[in-house]
Amino acid sequence: MKLNKNYTSDNIKVLEFPEHVRKRWGVYVGSAEGAAFHLIREVIDNSLDEATAGYNDFIGIEIDTHLNEVKITDNGRGIPIDNDDKFKSIFCSLHAGGKFNDDAYKVSSGLNGLGVSLVNALSTEMRVTVKRDGYSYQANFEKGIMTKPLTKGDKVPKKSTGTEIWFKVDNDVFNYDDSFEFNGNMVIDVEEVFEYVRNLSFLNKGLKIKLIINEQEDNFLSKKGIHDYMDFLVEDVKILYEPIHVNLKGSNFEGELIFTHRLNGKGDVIPFCNSIKNKEGGTHVTGFRDGLTRGVKKMIKDKKFIQKKDNIKIGDIESKDINNEVICIIRLLHGDPEYGGQTKQQLTNRNIRSVIRSAIEEKLDEVSNNAEVALRIAKATIANVRSRKTSTIVRNKIIKENNLSVLKLRSTKLSDCLGKDPNKNELFLVEGDSAGGSAKMGRDKYTQAIYALKGKPLNAYQNSLQKVLKTTELSDLISVLGCGVGKTFDISKLRYNKVIILSDADSDGSHIQTLCLTFFHTYLPELIKEGHIFIALPPLFKAGTIYLYSNEEKAKFLEKNPTLKSMQRFKGLGEMNPDQLRLTTLSPKRRKLLEIYYDENKELTEKVFYDLMSSNTGERKRMMMNINKDLEIAKD
Repeated sequence: MKLNKNYTSDNIKVLEFPEHVRKRWGVYVGSAEGAAFHLIREVIDNSLDEATAGYNDFIGIEIDTHLNEVKITDNGRGIPIDNDDKFKSIFCSLHAGGKFNDDAYKVSSGLNGLGVSLVNALSTEMRVTVKRDGYSYQANFEKGIMTKPLTKGDKVPKKSTGTEIWFKVDNDVFNYDDSFEFNGNMVIDVEEVFEYVRNLSFLNKGLKIKLIINEQEDNFLSKKGIHDYMDFLVEDVKILYEPIHVNLKGSNFEGELIFTHRLNGKGDVIPFCNSIKNKEGGTHVTGFRDGLTRGVKKMIKDKKFIQKKDNIKIGDIESKDINNEVICIIRLLHGDPEYGGQTKQQLTNRNIRSVIRSAIEEKLDEVSNNAEVALRIAKATIANVRSRKTSTIVRNKIIKENNLSVLKLRSTKLSDCLGKDPNKNELFLVEGDSAGGSAKMGRDKYTQAIYALKGKPLNAYQNSLQKVLKTTELSDLISVLGCGVGKTFDISKLRYNKVIILSDADSDGSHIQTLCLTFFHTYLPELIKEGHIFIALPPLFKAGTIYLYSNEEKAKFLEKNPTLKSMQRFKGLGEMNPDQLRLTTLSPKRRKLLEIYYDENKELTEKVFYDLMSSNTGERKRMMMNINKDLEIAKD
């Protein structure tokens, strides 16, 4: 593109509100897919702040996805209406609000005065109703502009106070197309909204929340706060000991946490600051893990829990031996939180780490006096250390005996997920860099990992394990899976619950599927037996907003739509943009997966692999000839 060489002051443009927000909305709300939910949370945050300050005990949330409408109601103090200009600034100016000092709020979810002004700018319409001082007041807005100034309305009871904000999300701003997953006319995951509201209830005990989505009503009220939250999390989980509660107090913040250990399986630390979930953790999580590690090691050392038969030293204990199975909920209220970004995914206040670390160490000093709980924690930790050391010894012995140093990950083809729960995580084996790039951009980065295969994998059926492990693609895949192979195989170490083969819908793609399945059948059959291996079915055709996954679906569609003029044919995954790939093939709600499992006739299964993948070309030739005969008969 050729640029104009004349660069003058005429080229300088100042974007004012609401133009800047509408043009650069991604800076404020992140992705288009999560935009509607983000706007809803911005309004709810104001009602939560009133509740945290002790002035509100109810939040009503009504969402109509068909009309694209949202209404949030509370019975707090009501937005101040004594100054028309300041009232207008709350909705029509960035960085305006009552949270820049602690006169009105000691703690708040919002930091920058962006919340409702963003919602206003990104809505086609907004209506604000305030009940305060014995009257009802109302103001209207459209696309960030006030169309009706604050107007005094009917009398209401003096004790009746609160704020109601109704708005319609402006879909045109976000450039939605048919690659997005709509719920009615709104791009939103209602299950995510439900989970969010349920968690808010746990984090704000005594707060009543009514959620209505398309006339489906749910009511939430937690009486015990994070104790109820923990009971919910461990309802179907065996735990090592009764959850331990810890109060937290530091400079400009307070809070609490609760934790226990799972008897088996991966744990999780779920952190919140000012009712905002910090998905990427932060200093509060680091402080908890540090304190737990130091406290448990001190307890084991002081109580002399390590016996001679354990064959370990206190220095052998690592953080993962203590932290891997822990389940923890952290709830902080901070007067001046610092986050890594506008979406508040990570808490970064440095002083929090040491305060929480010390609180956990002190609590574990108390716990050490409870002989039963202390012994359970110690035994579980020691067992983890011994298991880890034994696995390492066995693995190193096999590597040394077979000269398999190639088990070290040599490929940069893995784009791992951020989530730590193997039960939720998925690994996609994707054909080629082009498809791998689209998959990386379209995936859920928290639960979906992408491993891009370079070319066709080795035929594992015809080759020894030693030779398989000398190939980059398959040896790296074994390292990525984490469960080992052969004598080192341990399915409990599998890092992903689903391993999904994703390839083009052509002969090359089918060949790659077959080679991958042959590898799993030959050297990791337990993954098939336990239901971990799947094949993804990407669409073959696109007609308007309809995706078709086979020639049969295409034929039926054309019968019903004979006047259709054009239809797109996807020749490969690389032709699909990230949004299309996410919608049709990656999204758990919309995708089609084939689970791979063994037929009861084991001899037949083995014969098929032998005929197709062994060096016996004669049998394979006869099989192909029989298939061709069947095709000829079908044509006749």
